[in-house]
Amino acid sequence: MGIRYVDTDHTSLEQVRPLWERLRDHHAALSVHFAEQIAKNTYDDRVKALRERAELGSLKVILVQEGAADTLVGYGIASIDQQGQGEIDSLYVLDEYRGCGLGHELMDRMLRWLGGQGVHNIGISVLFGNEQVFRFYAKYGFYPRAYLLKPKGS
Repeated sequence: MGIRYVDTDHTSLEQVRPLWERLRDHHAALSVHFAEQIAKNTYDDRVKALRERAELGSLKVILVQEGAADTLVGYGIASIDQQGQGEIDSLYVLDEYRGCGLGHELMDRMLRWLGGQGVHNIGISVLFGNEQVFRFYAKYGFYPRAYLLKPKGS
């Protein structure tokens, strides 16, 4: 497996679209209360928010590519807001590439980047229904702290 990691910025966000849409569909399938709303989320809206974060703070995009054609098999997005708060915004690896350490390498790279920027206050949002990822994030010292409850339709 010829895996290559490409560290980039907001200029590569369009490449992430097909994998982000798969992640959105995965979240919609897991959601007990908000599946319809999640399924309606568009990548264009998400990219707009990420570009705003990049303009007001900083954004890191890491692409995971495989083979001579540089097929995208995963990605990670991390950001720093104006107040210096770091966030792991998105992390996804195609099913057939899971268990190969790609997600761990993405996390390591994003956390190193955040630390190198002097950021130590880092958050990760996990949608209700996707609790199976808690074990993965616990390996990096991230644990559930609070639940944010919202009414349907908001």
